[in-house]
Amino acid sequence: MQTKFILLLAGLIFSISAQGQPDSELFDEFESWIETSAFRITGTSLDSPNNDLAPIERMIGDARIVGLSESLHSAAEPVVFRNRLFKFMVEELDFRAIIIESGITESKALNDYAIGIEDNFETSLLNGLSNRFDLFQGNHSLLQWIRNHNDSLPVGEQKVQI
Repeated sequence: MQTKFILLLAGLIFSISAQGQPDSELFDEFESWIETSAFRITGTSLDSPNNDLAPIERMIGDARIVGLSESLHSAAEPVVFRNRLFKFMVEELDFRAIIIESGITESKALNDYAIGIEDNFETSLLNGLSNRFDLFQGNHSLLQWIRNHNDSLPVGEQKVQI
């Protein structure tokens, strides 16, 4: 079985013409895409049912790697959405790994907690997230959700990795 990954990328890419002005044709295309593709998300909690995110399955298709961007690090909303999306992708689409914005060495501390090698949540957060991302409640929620999910799996089933 091939493992599926979700890749989270920080940054937002804007298409800009050679004159440095936004291309109105691109905005028109984007507006048209939104009108046909947008859907309402009804829950913000990791306890929310996944059904409101079902349209995303069509967008992901059979991709094994999915990238997600955020426009700024200090906003809670992108992290809340990331957490819900990741939960949906694990529970509904069989993704089993997440790559987050942190160092490789630091991420091992998070992974050790997520898969049950380490039991100290606070130490795992402090050592596992660079750039003070350990202070963000959304990152706490994601790590705890992954650990709880992994703890609930039957023996021998593939755990979610960080």
